[in-house]
Amino acid sequence: MMITKECSAILQNRMPEKLNDPGSFVLSCKIGSTHFHRALCDLGSSVNLMPYSVAKLLGITDFKPTKISLVFADRSVRRPVGVIMDVPIMVGDCYIPADFVVLELEHQPKDPLILGRPFLATAGAIIDVKNGKIDLHLGDIVMNFEVNKSMEKPTVDGQAFWIGELAETREEVLDELLLIDPLELALTKAENEYGYMEREAQCLVKFMDSKEAYKELIAYMDLEREEEEPDIDKVRKHHKPKLSSTHGAHLELQKPS
Repeated sequence: MMITKECSAILQNRMPEKLNDPGSFVLSCKIGSTHFHRALCDLGSSVNLMPYSVAKLLGITDFKPTKISLVFADRSVRRPVGVIMDVPIMVGDCYIPADFVVLELEHQPKDPLILGRPFLATAGAIIDVKNGKIDLHLGDIVMNFEVNKSMEKPTVDGQAFWIGELAETREEVLDELLLIDPLELALTKAENEYGYMEREAQCLVKFMDSKEAYKELIAYMDLEREEEEPDIDKVRKHHKPKLSSTHGAHLELQKPS
């Protein structure tokens, strides 16, 4: 039986493996003496974008006036401060010239520089999304960058991190903190069983002046709850003083002379 090429591919199960989102593609570059470890490569941007705060950090204050307007993904329209012409960007061992549109932003983004299509075209960028690689072709020079390795570096400028699972010590700390009542916490621990917080206290002994201070700390942690002091108002209400127990001034009545 004769079948078409498309039917043959379906019957032989030649379907590509479904992959997840590889994430954003970033490059490490340098402008002057300032390093940018996460410059975002964005094929959807028609300009190279630089925040005004970054331009001030680089000491650039002379901007070329422009009448362009930027339309963002949320349909908002912003007017840039100006344009910086012919900025030399060092990628690897090569310098690549680029024009940047300077925009004043309220918050500093985690990827301060956006390298749009003009830069990627100048650098001859070839992006391999499946393998997570970026190749830059500058004349006879070809530079290869693996995006997955550069994404392993954490962002420390106030951004959120994804946590896959909690370590055992973290779970133990949470278990101890959830026991609000200190008496309940003491009863749930065996005699020779030490919790995470108590082990941390043992590690801090080397920072103390003497072992006596450490013993006092452990003794304080193991103290039982002291008895409550009696309520004075209740004692006065249920135990009225007797006349014989009162101590007052002795009065003697005498007739006037």
